[in-house]
Amino acid sequence: MEELVEDNGWPLPAAIARVVGKLRLHLGGSSDAHKYRGTMKMLDLLEDKLSILRGESLQGVDADREEEAAAWLRQVKEAADEAEELVNAMEASAAAAASDSSSLLLGVKYTVGKLVSACSEVESLLPVPGLDEDGLETPGDDVAALPPGPDQPFVVGRDEEIGVILEMILDDARFVADESVEERASADGSQISRKGWIIDALRSIDLSDQRNQPAESAAAYQKEMGSRVKYTRVQSSTVSSMCNPTVIPIVGVGGVGKTALAQFIFDDERVREHFRGNSAWVYFTDNIRKEEPMAQIFVSMQPEHNMLDHAFSLNSLRVQLQSVIEGKRFLLVLDDVSDEIRAMWGDLRSALKKGAPGSVVLVTTNLYSVASFVGTTTPVFLDYLHYDDLWKLFKHHAFASYQSTEALEPIGRKIVDKVHGSPLAAKFIGASLRNCLDEAYWKRVLESWWWNVSSCSFDIHIISSFGICHSELPAYLRQCLVFCSIFPRNYLFEKYELIQMWIANGFVELDNTTVARKLEDVAGEWFDELVNKCFLQPTVWKAWYIMHSWVRDFAIALSSNEYQGVDCTMGNLPRSVRHLSVDMDAMNIPWTEYSIKQLRSLILFGGFRHNNSSKGFNNIYNILEGSYDAADSISERSYNTTDKDTADNISEWSSFSFDDGEVDIVAIILKRYCDIIGSILNRSTSLRLLSLSNLRANSATACIGDYPLEEDGIAQFVEFTTTHQMLPYLTHLRYLDFSHSGITKLPDSLCSLCNLQVLGLRGCRFTQLPRRMNSLVGLRHLHADADTVALIHGIGQLTRLQDLYEYRVKAEDGHTLIELKDMRYIQGSLCISDLQRVANREEAIQANLGRKEYVTCLALKWDRNQSSRGKYNLYGKELSQFDRGQKQPLQASLVEKNYTSDISGYLMNPPEVIKPDQDMEILECLSPPRNLQTIKFFGYTGLAFPDWVVQLRYIKVIEISHCTELQVLPPFGQLEHLRKLILHELPSMKDVSSDVYGTSNVAFKSLEILCFESMGKLENWADSQNEESFSNLQNLQINRCDNLRELPLMSLGLAIRKLSLTGCGSYAETVFRYLQKLTSLTHLSINDCSQKLILPCQNLISLENLHLSNCKELYFEGGILRLNNLKNLHISGCRKIISTVEEEINRLFSNWEIRLGKDQSLVLKSGLLNIAKELGTKRRELPLPGSPQKEEFMHTLQYLTDLTMDNLSQSSDLDNFLCKLSALRTLCLHKIDVISLHQEKWLEQITSLQELEFSCCYLLRQLPSNLVTLSSLKKLNMQSCFQIHSLPLKGLPGNLRELQILGCSPILEARCQKEDGETWVKKKRGEWHKETINEYRQKKTCEFWEGWLKYEEEWVESATDHLNDKGEWLENEEEDWLKNNSDELENNEDVWLKSRGEDWPKIAHIPYIRVNGDIIQNFYL
Repeated sequence: MEELVEDNGWPLPAAIARVVGKLRLHLGGSSDAHKYRGTMKMLDLLEDKLSILRGESLQGVDADREEEAAAWLRQVKEAADEAEELVNAMEASAAAAASDSSSLLLGVKYTVGKLVSACSEVESLLPVPGLDEDGLETPGDDVAALPPGPDQPFVVGRDEEIGVILEMILDDARFVADESVEERASADGSQISRKGWIIDALRSIDLSDQRNQPAESAAAYQKEMGSRVKYTRVQSSTVSSMCNPTVIPIVGVGGVGKTALAQFIFDDERVREHFRGNSAWVYFTDNIRKEEPMAQIFVSMQPEHNMLDHAFSLNSLRVQLQSVIEGKRFLLVLDDVSDEIRAMWGDLRSALKKGAPGSVVLVTTNLYSVASFVGTTTPVFLDYLHYDDLWKLFKHHAFASYQSTEALEPIGRKIVDKVHGSPLAAKFIGASLRNCLDEAYWKRVLESWWWNVSSCSFDIHIISSFGICHSELPAYLRQCLVFCSIFPRNYLFEKYELIQMWIANGFVELDNTTVARKLEDVAGEWFDELVNKCFLQPTVWKAWYIMHSWVRDFAIALSSNEYQGVDCTMGNLPRSVRHLSVDMDAMNIPWTEYSIKQLRSLILFGGFRHNNSSKGFNNIYNILEGSYDAADSISERSYNTTDKDTADNISEWSSFSFDDGEVDIVAIILKRYCDIIGSILNRSTSLRLLSLSNLRANSATACIGDYPLEEDGIAQFVEFTTTHQMLPYLTHLRYLDFSHSGITKLPDSLCSLCNLQVLGLRGCRFTQLPRRMNSLVGLRHLHADADTVALIHGIGQLTRLQDLYEYRVKAEDGHTLIELKDMRYIQGSLCISDLQRVANREEAIQANLGRKEYVTCLALKWDRNQSSRGKYNLYGKELSQFDRGQKQPLQASLVEKNYTSDISGYLMNPPEVIKPDQDMEILECLSPPRNLQTIKFFGYTGLAFPDWVVQLRYIKVIEISHCTELQVLPPFGQLEHLRKLILHELPSMKDVSSDVYGTSNVAFKSLEILCFESMGKLENWADSQNEESFSNLQNLQINRCDNLRELPLMSLGLAIRKLSLTGCGSYAETVFRYLQKLTSLTHLSINDCSQKLILPCQNLISLENLHLSNCKELYFEGGILRLNNLKNLHISGCRKIISTVEEEINRLFSNWEIRLGKDQSLVLKSGLLNIAKELGTKRRELPLPGSPQKEEFMHTLQYLTDLTMDNLSQSSDLDNFLCKLSALRTLCLHKIDVISLHQEKWLEQITSLQELEFSCCYLLRQLPSNLVTLSSLKKLNMQSCFQIHSLPLKGLPGNLRELQILGCSPILEARCQKEDGETWVKKKRGEWHKETINEYRQKKTCEFWEGWLKYEEEWVESATDHLNDKGEWLENEEEDWLKNNSDELENNEDVWLKSRGEDWPKIAHIPYIRVNGDIIQNFYL
């Protein structure tokens, strides 16, 4: 009976109460209400019985009658399900305006009578209803008032482990354990290390017996339980120990904090800077495919590529991943790895080896055997926490921002005793107690019967913590949590996707007393509460959440047969299942044998895996073994579709034939799956949720040759589902998701689903949609891209739609702005583009933007140059077919295009005429809701903004971009909540007057980010009369405002931490005065300053990052050594650099010592310094020869770790500080022409240097001769140093681990080769040939466009006659081009052969060498 009864409430009474309320509403409002009088009395009786249907009441059942009570509960639930189905049918009939009153009357009377009869039998089972004295009462706090849980992982007691991992990552350190760890392997066989052990454990325990036992006192927690593994750093420089990437395993049983520790390392600022954003995270799931980790890594590092939407062969995917990571240092986390890694590790590791040395893979696992299999270092072991650390963790989660009270702390410490060192248990209990800081409530938790479970036959304490936290949840949250358990292990949940599934299944209903609330609001609060209580946990991606595998197992163990997940035993699938997810790869049963009439949710995962290693393939193959004709005998009823072409396409699969016969098997599997889905659609008439968006082609076998086998198979499978004859009759269907399935059309019959709430079409491409798409009047969420939404005719009929990310205005009926008139429920972000097509102000008024109170972000776009979207854009690289090697000339293909369409050439669609007055009138009529938080204007051509812009009281972000005619800014300063103001590309803006500050006492009081960019005519920026303006400004960016005269020094705030200026020559003097006040500045970037720029170093005491480039004259007042907190310094393109007055005097006298003598030269310099002092010039003591240095400069710039600079000879003071950089790790010398002997000596003194790069040193002819002395150097990079033809004679450092040369001369490339000369020359000849052809094609492309601009009309008219010989002219001219350049190739070959391998002895010891994209040597295994 435990499947049906839980501690704190039971969903059944609430479900019955809902049914009763809906029946009363429907029957009472019926025109035949007099016929239902008897039924209404039965409903009264039913409500009386509900008071008995409580979980605590049923606990009074005698032990010998529990089986009878469980059978009765199942009977009641079946009757309740029938009643709910009846209500759904009544609602569907009402929506379709079709109802048979006689049959409805009989159905209502029968169903209600059955339910009343079943509920009445409870009295014989419960003579004396009792209450569970130990039951936990749910705190009545409002969900919205709950203190938020910590966003970032809180790690405590792991300082040593963190230090070891960071040293491995940042310093390439090696450690050994001080004790033998082999005995850890024995833990792999323990129960706790097995997947699903919680399910087996809980189902083997009689919880009702434990419930009736008094809570036992936990044994005193040993404060120092167990001993932690200690690690010792060792030196290892042998080639045999080198591995790339370095694989660091983190090993421990579940719940000890492996993932939290990995997240802490992943988010560490030093780690992020070390890998420069090249990082990825992969959660391992059950039955993970070989290609999935590669695809996830690729997408993480290249988010603009949505590779998961397509099928790739495993080899192709490996090549794609290698191209992304080759030569780059990356960090990868493989989380919750199991034994399944063994089958894919070889392929994955071979791809990852292409990364640069220093790449790291963190692997978290429960199994020591997995750690020893994949690891290249000593595993980092995590054991249970010591008591003091566990108490800190518990306090962090239990009290959050509150202070613990004296009364609660003793209770909390006793609770910590009971969790026995488990961080996960402490986290869960603490998060649950945080919601109610009441002493009585804490005592009830301490005395809960769930603690008895820990005293059973297995030594596990985590189950008790889960049980207590789960029992605290109200029934509605338990139902939502159990639903999450049907998803695969480590599934990534997106918040709004999940809550829409809850709503579709009827889990969420509004209280009648609730005002102005939506179902999504309530469900969102429920989701947040589950996160707050740690049942769902944030991931490294903000929008995604994950359920801990043990929490999932716990939910499965306590769930009823209604919920079955992908890892359920399909052969024992119960008939009572309501919510089901299926792994199509492992699906092994003929569905026709099961009655699935009551199925509510069906979610399909996997794809068409048909290789021999697939369990699902073997099962299906066994079913069909010996008879391929079985595919033809599939029930015709399952293949009845509304689209004859679809059925024909499916049948054509059996006609594909290849030598291995593999495609025939796939065709059979496809037909088998179509049979399955047809059976479901025919029988499961109560289906509410159908999701096919998680179907993915198996990339390992998806392609045969160039044919995308499985991708097309999935598309046909989904297309078959959309066209099935029964789909329109699924009147209860609320949620339908075809995203990423590859379908290209939707049938008209889909528009009959009037109750559909969610339709997913992400990643699908359509050329047209059914005309009746606007008939889906119940649609609340449409997940599709803007191109798809733009195809919907009359979208304004979808008045309940909440998601409309972009609406493109068109002139034709059904697509005008008026369509937005009644769509008042749109929420979140809304972009309205192509506003230039709005006919008049009346059309804009009818859009009713002001009534869309749920819109928080509004973007308004005018696009005068729509042709820039098109493929054949003048500036688009993709328009050249030469680059793709196509035979058909570009001109011929363009002639065939429709020149008047939106995708035609730039010059064929000239910009529309700008109408500022009309734009102003239309914008005035587009007044948004007053509670808007973000508004963006793009392409607006009005001279000013309407008044409503400054009436947006709650606005936080304003962005104005490409508004070519805008001349006046409204008083933004009076918007008290404005945090971010972006002004970009406003070419007509000349003045920012004082009117922008408004009439408020404090202007821009909340503004944190202010950006002026590309405002070429801006001259004046007026000051405010109030010095308290911009009081909270943190980030100021002024870029490309070349005519700005000065900054408003009185107005700009002094709390700025980040300042970025580009093209500041016209106001350089005010920059100096402003910088003198910014003592809190941490980031300063100044580029392209055409005048003298003075930096008051003595005032910039907090500066950490300084970037200076292309400044005409740079003066460090007080000396750059004053910047004591500097961590990152970049100086490049600055023609003259001066640090102090003394340095300038030294420069003047540097050549006079020979003429005047040393003594007289010093006298003259001292005299000039005295004159400067008398004039009031600030100075510091000149370090004259032989004089001691001041103590304050002995450790200057001790935090500087990254330095990029050029013009080493421009400033002796800059030269001087090079030898004082005790912490410098990375040095980049940019555009260096020559390196003197003196500067070489300075390099020797930087003993901490680990990475050295020479970048764009076009005139540098040789590297420093003493590089070999840099003993700490690990990585040497050379990029675009064309004049360097050889490496230093003395060689390179012996500890160097990585050498990368890119864009070097062919001679140097030849000298660094180790392979056979002829082989390498042959390869270079092929590369030269390819580069020459590409150069030629690029040249011809430019010639074509020049001719196009000059002779456009004439050329279009005559092009067809002149291009009949398609391709021949191109081939002939390419041959001539190659012949003319053949002499150059022969000369190059002689040079290459003579110089090949001459520098190889100097670099042969380096483990990793990469030259011009080719890996010459790689010792890393």
